[in-house]
Amino acid sequence: MNTTYTFKQTSLASLIAGAGTAVICLTWRTAHEAITGFSVPQIVHTTGITMSSFIPLIVAGIIYFFVQKLGAKGRVGYSIGTVVLGLLSLWGTFNQPMPDGSATPAAFTMLTLPMHFVSMAGALLLPRIAARLNP
Repeated sequence: MNTTYTFKQTSLASLIAGAGTAVICLTWRTAHEAITGFSVPQIVHTTGITMSSFIPLIVAGIIYFFVQKLGAKGRVGYSIGTVVLGLLSLWGTFNQPMPDGSATPAAFTMLTLPMHFVSMAGALLLPRIAARLNP
């Protein structure tokens, strides 16, 4: 991928990746509940999952648009940064209380952990999606 993508391509790619990750994460929430019987807390609602899928990928698209102009080093830096931030985001799934201050339920980590990996994969696939879009 030696091409520099336009802002339109990276923006559209980030929206496509965001939509894909939102669908996968919402599907996982439903599947997790069906498999484990874990009742998902009200604080984990459809809007929150959807926004948590879209916003990071929109930011990733903007960042990628600028770092790709640095050439191969920029693209490698983007990939490394994505993995590092993705792994750091896992910290909250293990150690933080719920946003309402209550203790994190045991099954909650298995609910949210895959969602973080899906978002990280979406950000890593963003350049490939942009490559398939016409300028």
